Amino acid sequence: MLLNVKTDTSDNDMLLTFDWLYIHFGATDEGYDDNTPDSVFTGTWDNGTITALGPGKVTMTDFYYDNGFEYAIGSMIVPDGTTAKIFLVRP
Repeated sequence: MLLNVKTDTSDNDMLLTFDWLYIHFGATDEGYDDNTPDSVFTGTWDNGTITALGPGKVTMTDFYYDNGFEYAIGSMIVPDGTTAKIFLVRP
């Protein structure tokens, strides 16, 4: 799944808005635009970790800067209990 994530902060409070863009199924090698409405997660930045709840749970645990880019790595649990890894990058 490809998406954009908008982050808004205020003190230690976090607002993450997931804008879903594209989904690809590796098993069938089929993909399509994802028109799912945005998903909004609210939470906190605490001790170097973002924990946010919305339609599931997002936890971002690793942040680093390399060669002009910023990266974040974490995980997500969707409402049906499925887990996924999240990898974010921005210039």
